[in-house]
Amino acid sequence: GTFSPLLFKMLHTISASFFSKARSLAEFEKCPDVVEEYFYMVARSMQCCPAQLVAFNGMRTIVLACLTALEVPHRGVQKGSLTFLHKFSSIAAFSKFDSVTSKHVKDIVKESLLSICLSFLLNVSGRIPPFALLHDDIADVLFTMKTIENLGVSFEEGFESAVQSLPNQASREVVLKV
Repeated sequence: GTFSPLLFKMLHTISASFFSKARSLAEFEKCPDVVEEYFYMVARSMQCCPAQLVAFNGMRTIVLACLTALEVPHRGVQKGSLTFLHKFSSIAAFSKFDSVTSKHVKDIVKESLLSICLSFLLNVSGRIPPFALLHDDIADVLFTMKTIENLGVSFEEGFESAVQSLPNQASREVVLKV
């Protein structure tokens, strides 16, 4: 709408400020509420101006930061991060978006698929405490990613690669829990 350019400019400014202060897992853990709200804000912004956000040069950085956020043992950070990943992957999974926007998301998902699946598997196998684990939200993101067509790599292959990448102990725990 009319305010999309303003929203995008505001998001760009907030992202620059956020990433100037939160550059590592340790820094994310010091301010979990800020991290949580940042990812909620980006997810919500995707509803207003998805094409501008997806084309934003910093989108890969946001996805990588989200992977770091998934290591924070804080339920709110988990929820905000998973909400963002779900909204982001939905752009490629559902055909209501233009082909350029959808392709850009597919490219980022394809690059990140192994890391995303590995992060989820590590979280489920005990990297984060049970109170912070959001099984249903993880399942929603995985299901949405699985529905993305023409990804260039099958979801199953990406997930299997993630399982193979797990440390032996974590791999055994995931197999036992599934």
